[in-house]
Amino acid sequence: MVDKSVGGTRTHFDDMCGTMTVGQYENDPACKGKHFLCGDEGIPEFNRCLEVIDCKMHKKMAARGTESLNHRL
Repeated sequence: MVDKSVGGTRTHFDDMCGTMTVGQYENDPACKGKHFLCGDEGIPEFNRCLEVIDCKMHKKMAARGTESLNHRL
């Protein structure tokens, strides 16, 4: 279920993780094969929440440099 009345897209995944607008990144192809957590310790459901939160951050915050930034200090 998607609830847009609270200022964003909230999915079942968001309900499970206590997040907002993160569930839409749950199966994002841009994060396929990427690993943001170290190890498999802990609670699998909680780890999945963190992985998807990290996926969203990766997509929203990652920046790429340009050739002009590859200079020596």
